[in-house]
Amino acid sequence: DEAREAGKVTRLTTNAIKATGGAANVSAKHVGDLAESLSNKTAIDDEAIQKGANLLLTFKNVANEAGKGSKIFDRATTAAVDLSVAGFGSIEGASKMLGKALNDPLKGITALSRAGVTFTSQQKEQIKTLVESGETLQAQKIILKEVESQVGGAGKAAADPMQRLGVVVDNVKEKIGTALLPFIEKAANWLGKRLPSAVEKAGKWINEHLVPAFSAIWETVGPLLKGVWENVLQPAFEGIAWGISKIPEALQWLHETWADVWA
Repeated sequence: DEAREAGKVTRLTTNAIKATGGAANVSAKHVGDLAESLSNKTAIDDEAIQKGANLLLTFKNVANEAGKGSKIFDRATTAAVDLSVAGFGSIEGASKMLGKALNDPLKGITALSRAGVTFTSQQKEQIKTLVESGETLQAQKIILKEVESQVGGAGKAAADPMQRLGVVVDNVKEKIGTALLPFIEKAANWLGKRLPSAVEKAGKWINEHLVPAFSAIWETVGPLLKGVWENVLQPAFEGIAWGISKIPEALQWLHETWADVWA
């Protein structure tokens, strides 16, 4: 189950990268490794983290670039987890909110501000100036730096050792399952091809052999059961029913008799 869920999320990652022309400058493996790394630190399911990352992939301006602090996609994925843990909604919701802010900083920071991530007037003016001059990357850095200054590290801080261990075990299950899935799929394909004809043959054999056998048995046993019912069980049940029906009369008689004795 862990492997199937991981496979589904990874296929969606691959599809998002393909649909956006690789705008984020990341591979599906990179996204999966990032999600697993964050999962091990925060004790949050890696598929939940990767689903958030998949949403960020749909914002074409959210990309990893060269240079210090310029891995905007990676930082945004981490920040979305921290925002969620800090109380800013689900990871997917935080990813969408952050994606909008980074994709279009002029409009996006308004939504972040409404959600509770505060920016000073100076920061807002600086972001506006940078965007208007074509320096969107620098504006994104300001946004992420402010988000990180407010909630950075929340995911790691909230996780206790036992929770992290549980997630690590689940991730190990996922890797084992991923290794087993090809063999399970082969078995499923083999059964899918052969099982219908086997069921049909079994049904035919049952109709030809078991049904006549049970019919013959019933022809012999049926009359015996009918005789037992009519001669033994039915009279017995009728006698019990008659006895129950007489209970009120008996109780009335006892009441009247003891009333005379008491008097």
